[in-house]
Amino acid sequence: MKRLLFFFSVTFSTLVYPAPHTTEKNLDELSGIVINRSYSPLGKDFFYGFSQVWLNKGRGPNQVVTVQEHNTAVNGSYISVIADRNPVYQVRLNRRQDNAETGRQAAKFVMQRLRTLVVNRSNSVDLADDEF
Repeated sequence: MKRLLFFFSVTFSTLVYPAPHTTEKNLDELSGIVINRSYSPLGKDFFYGFSQVWLNKGRGPNQVVTVQEHNTAVNGSYISVIADRNPVYQVRLNRRQDNAETGRQAAKFVMQRLRTLVVNRSNSVDLADDEF
C-alpha cells in the first residue's frame, strides 16, 4: 500500500508542476539551425557542403536558415537559402559541377551577408531596441 501511494504521489507531482520556463540559454541552443528542404541528390550534396562549413565555423549567426530546393524545367535544381523569410542566396545547380563545393562557398557568403544585415539593423535609427 505504501508503494502504491508513493507511486501515485510521484506521478501526480510530475503532472501538477509545469516544466520550467524557457530561459535565454535554452533559446541560444536553438539558434543557428539549418533546415534541409532539399530532396534530390544535387540538393543533398549542396546541403552537405553548406552544413559542414556552417557547423565548423561556429554555427554562423544566431538565425534559423532554410536551404530550400525547387525543380527546374531543364536538368538541375534551383536552391534558395532563406533567413528571416527572405532569400539570402540563390543558385542553380546542375550535374556537371561540384555541388558540395558550391554549398561550402554559399555558406561563407551567407554568414557574411547575415552579419552585414545584423549590423545594418543595429545602425538603423527607425527601430527601437525591442524591434531587433
